[in-house]
Amino acid sequence: MEKGPSIFSPGSLPWLRHWIRPKHDARALEAALDEVFGERLLGQSTTRLVIPAFDAQRGDIQLFKTAHSAAYKQDRHLRAATVAVSSAAAPTYFSAHTTPSGGCYLDGGVWANCPALVGILEALCILGVPRERLRVLSIGTTSEPYFVKRSQRDGGKASWGKDAVPLLMQAQLMATLGECRLLLGDRFKRIDRAVPPGLFAMDNPRTLGDLRALGEQAARSNETMVATEFLYAPAAEFVPSGDAKR
Repeated sequence: MEKGPSIFSPGSLPWLRHWIRPKHDARALEAALDEVFGERLLGQSTTRLVIPAFDAQRGDIQLFKTAHSAAYKQDRHLRAATVAVSSAAAPTYFSAHTTPSGGCYLDGGVWANCPALVGILEALCILGVPRERLRVLSIGTTSEPYFVKRSQRDGGKASWGKDAVPLLMQAQLMATLGECRLLLGDRFKRIDRAVPPGLFAMDNPRTLGDLRALGEQAARSNETMVATEFLYAPAAEFVPSGDAKR
């Protein structure tokens, strides 16, 4: 609400800029994150974190993790602001983020637009939590119904145009939600709101008030479920792995 207008400033001729350069200047995002996190490190987190990104140099996925396993010894030294901006560098909207050590990263949404399955796998495979003990609360950011137009079904690049990316993102999201529900059944809870197509854009700060209102409505209608299924007892204190403390 406070930093959105400066981070997503439209500037002059934003449609033209978006074709030849990133739509927004990442420096405003970096400045906002620096203001929030300062010099704090990922290793200072008081909760376990698994944050998806994409490594532009290796051409492979990247997960930034706290030291909740003895094998995770490197990421704890990274600045929290660096991890955050690396995971938020959405292609065409922001430039890829180059870290002080020379790494180069893109938004984790290119492969984990809904990171719920990432969290489930981390709990099952790394932390060894039995599947029957897992409960997951997944909070969306609104969703739009997506249908392939008749003109696109047999068309080429001209007919698909910019609609190809939303198709890939929607398909990825639906696959992830289906896999999570298959793994956990009714222990997987999803809070989201379907909205008309085109009502909200990822980078339009003028709609922040409406988005906030939708969030407050969702909070009121799901308060009892969240309290009884996820907030019924204090969480155990997160203690980083002994080997990773050094």
